[in-house]
Amino acid sequence: MSYLMESKVKGIKVTKTDLNTNTLPFRDGEFDVASAFDVIKHLWNTDNMISEAHRVLKRNGLFILTTPNLASWVNRLLLLLGYLPAYYECSLKHDLEKRPLRSSFGLYGHMRLYTFKILEKHLKAYGFRVIYSTSHPTGYVTAKFVIRMLNSLFGSERH
Repeated sequence: MSYLMESKVKGIKVTKTDLNTNTLPFRDGEFDVASAFDVIKHLWNTDNMISEAHRVLKRNGLFILTTPNLASWVNRLLLLLGYLPAYYECSLKHDLEKRPLRSSFGLYGHMRLYTFKILEKHLKAYGFRVIYSTSHPTGYVTAKFVIRMLNSLFGSERH
């Protein structure tokens, strides 16, 4: 059973929308909170999703967004060693690179990667005010004790 059918059976209203091109099927200012957990990295037209999130939120509504940090210490180290950043690949068919420290393998299909600075600028361009941002260790390398220690030392938090 598909998640759409399963949701309808449980009485949950579900809509399917292409966030790259479509408008969300909701009125302007309809919601107090909107979220996009690890969605933006898969879109080629991130502007559409951000502008639509802003449109459907009430004044002073909250937009919760998560995405990997391109400038994380792990990614900077990988680039220094000549590897691609974590969770980024050049092919959607072939896993071309076995990176060090990697705890999971596979293709992710990420198209857009952000740093704190550029994500904040992008959100502000659509009228958002960033009230909290943080970096957290991903599942990429946290299985190793030494890496967890480095995460605690080099992970960044901004408010």
